[in-house]
Amino acid sequence: MKPGEFINAVSELYRVDEMTVVQHVRLLKREGLLTKGARGNNAPDMTPMDAARITIALLATDKPAHTVETVRKFSELSVNANFYPAEGPEFGNDKKCNAVLEDILKEYFEFQSDRMINFEAIEINRAEMQATMIFESGRVMFDGSLEQHLSIYKAGGNGGLQTIGRLNASALQSLAIGINRHKMFGEDMSQT
Repeated sequence: MKPGEFINAVSELYRVDEMTVVQHVRLLKREGLLTKGARGNNAPDMTPMDAARITIALLATDKPAHTVETVRKFSELSVNANFYPAEGPEFGNDKKCNAVLEDILKEYFEFQSDRMINFEAIEINRAEMQATMIFESGRVMFDGSLEQHLSIYKAGGNGGLQTIGRLNASALQSLAIGINRHKMFGEDMSQT
């Protein structure tokens, strides 16, 4: 999926204004957080990691000016196996699991993981700096370090109005199909 097609798909599937997506993509590319290269027909295809990062960006901030900082912070949130004990998929209950949010989303967009079976939605709580993946069998929480939680608390977090971005798995799955269609259907189909 070429960059222009990717932007159109994200805008349509995530129901975000196309110019907002363009601004996020431009800033993330500038910082090397999204695939960049030639333009037009020679542009490199967008990757599952690009899809993971733009998903995090759009859920975690509505201000493109904050997108780079936001993606860097939220991408590295790790699984907290203590938050929803005995719920959700196996990786969410593994206290030794060191998976981070962007890697789990990348796996989803690659169609390479059995960890994502029965995935229903993702939510990002901006103020609390937490992400929750919702599965048919339960939830998996991703959050930061103790130091990050203390800084949020000292800054007046853990209360007040909560802004939560949410996307249902159907939107993510449609984007994943677009990104992987050349693998799924062969190179000839990727031009249609």
